[in-house]
Amino acid sequence: MMNRKQLEGLVSDGGALIDRRIYTDEEVYRLEQEQIFGKCWLFVGHESQIKEPGDFVTSYMGEESVIVSRSKEGRVHVSLNSCRHRGLKVCRADKGKANSFSCPYHGWTYGSDGSLTGMPQKERYYPNLIKSDWGLQQARVDIYKGLIFATFDDDADSLDAYLGDSAFYLDALVDRRGQGTEVIGVQKWIVKTNWKMPTENMVGDVYHAGVSHRSVFDMHPDAKAAYAEIEDSLNVSMTGGHGLTVRLLDEDTPIEGRLPCETQMAMMEPKILDYYRQHDAATREHLGPVKSRIKSGTSGIFPNFCMLSTTFCIRVAHPRGPNESEIWNWIIVEKDMPREVKEAIKGNYYFAFGPEGLLEQDDDENWEQVTAGTRGNQARKAPFHLGMGVGLEGEHPDLPGKVGPTNSEHPQRELYTHWHKMLLADESDTYGGC
Repeated sequence: MMNRKQLEGLVSDGGALIDRRIYTDEEVYRLEQEQIFGKCWLFVGHESQIKEPGDFVTSYMGEESVIVSRSKEGRVHVSLNSCRHRGLKVCRADKGKANSFSCPYHGWTYGSDGSLTGMPQKERYYPNLIKSDWGLQQARVDIYKGLIFATFDDDADSLDAYLGDSAFYLDALVDRRGQGTEVIGVQKWIVKTNWKMPTENMVGDVYHAGVSHRSVFDMHPDAKAAYAEIEDSLNVSMTGGHGLTVRLLDEDTPIEGRLPCETQMAMMEPKILDYYRQHDAATREHLGPVKSRIKSGTSGIFPNFCMLSTTFCIRVAHPRGPNESEIWNWIIVEKDMPREVKEAIKGNYYFAFGPEGLLEQDDDENWEQVTAGTRGNQARKAPFHLGMGVGLEGEHPDLPGKVGPTNSEHPQRELYTHWHKMLLADESDTYGGC
């Protein structure tokens, strides 16, 4: 069992050296469930998935199954999917519409708001039980422009405070002109990797693209041109372990270059360009002179919510043990997009990402091999090196966060420094988790 000193040595000061045990050690993983997933704000779904009273989807907060539902009063609730009597899941469907959820073991029944509403033969078996005391455990819920987040930590800061500077960049995808967004479906697949690897990649790792995805770039010259542009982007790290790769475009950049997606990688259809050209003036007015010039690549909100803005993706890597993750991916689009535009965006996504996407297959293989390469007794003696570009990051006149070139791993260093701080936090610390 690791002692406090060993835990303190997992990440060096500044985050440049990482002990490989953080990806494979069962004790570290169990501690993460309490200190990270038990305290952070976690993405659990999108409002468009539960539009009407009674609508629900099931999701996860770390390893914990939760029900994300809209009550008859119209409020969003996130309930632990575990009967208060014997712990069984009271909802086993991925999504649906229901006014109540009933445990298949003894029949305790709960409302869409998680309240205990019924028990078989209550007067005989539990005459003195007060039902209002025995509803499903509730998480705190807050919503940022359609994105539903929840936390089990009653003492956590507000969601706005948690998101911090990352909200500035989020808006370029989820609030381009106040039109609202919706998600299309969800793809789920297993990758034999630690949950931190996808986040580490998404907070700003352009370095791997020219090697890992070279076959795609060689196959399509426009893709190679897109990669050259991304290499000239900026890496941004933010307090709280968030980070991204972003471009701040010139004011005179034509509409073809200012779309939130990569036109080259999308092999774009004219209908997508026509849609964004139609709404360009409104977008510029709503976002303002700086946000309207932001073009995000990949980004991560600590601990495990990521976005691939270039293909309109949002995703979560749910932990399934130290060596396995279940990735859930949604396509996020603007509500008022014509159907044919949404279909074109779906085609773009399927080409590049998802379990069969050309780029996704490269990334999943990388993450699995990284995890495999950390398990050996000899391999674990040598730390990972995340010291690229130390000192290159700094303040930017227009962009919040610490901003540096893409040949700097400062987003990864911030990610693991924050992870380490949270892992070591306890009740005696003044640090309040997230």
